[in-house]
Amino acid sequence: DLAMKGVEVDPRSPINRTQLGRLFELKGLYGLAEQQFQKSLELEPNFAIGHGELAQLYTSRLGRYDLAYPHALKAIELNPYLIQARFPLRQIFMDLCFFDKANELVEQMSTLDDQRESAAMLAEEERGRVDLYAALKAKNWAGALESARSLFRLYSEWKWIDSQLEMASWMTDLGDAQLARDAYLSIEPGWLDPNQWEDLLEADQWADGCQIGGVLHATGDAELGEQLIDATIASRENRQPWENEHAGWESALNCY
Repeated sequence: DLAMKGVEVDPRSPINRTQLGRLFELKGLYGLAEQQFQKSLELEPNFAIGHGELAQLYTSRLGRYDLAYPHALKAIELNPYLIQARFPLRQIFMDLCFFDKANELVEQMSTLDDQRESAAMLAEEERGRVDLYAALKAKNWAGALESARSLFRLYSEWKWIDSQLEMASWMTDLGDAQLARDAYLSIEPGWLDPNQWEDLLEADQWADGCQIGGVLHATGDAELGEQLIDATIASRENRQPWENEHAGWESALNCY
């Protein structure tokens, strides 16, 4: 892998360390990702990107807002134009119900982008996310579901696959399993074919396998859904021990 190779060639490069950390994070290996981001800061304490990556990891993956907040502030202090450092702050403000502050950050992020079209896209997406969380915090489930549906349509238009999957997961949790099923299968119809599961799960989609198995179970394909969940767990158990050791809070057993 190029990220691994980069660290082998130049282990003292903070950029190479963050690239490897991102790879581990994508694979669900959050402990290893944290180690690489921390290493980047040991090499260069004022490396804004390293602070931003740690803030994002602590916020979105590990739920450690106490650790995320100072890193996000430091990243912005070092580089006020680092948009991704503002995402963790937005998430923290939303979860604390400071929606006015969250919206202020949305407007700041949109003005920092030097491309007008992408700035407008960013602002539209972030406003939708603030609306979703505001509805969730108010226990306005119908409003939250509508926000998730709107964001899914937005991500479908932009072809942002990971974000589509995220909104499909929200739609499942908010009680619209049929729409979530349609969403998942529009992205990858292969989930209906057991012969394709091995390839899909090997592509580090085991978490999606859990979610989709549950959706299939809830929408008339109970047996197929259970089979997919079992296949997902088996795929997870076949990982190397070091991968499971550093897989963070996620576990295939959460399928059940």
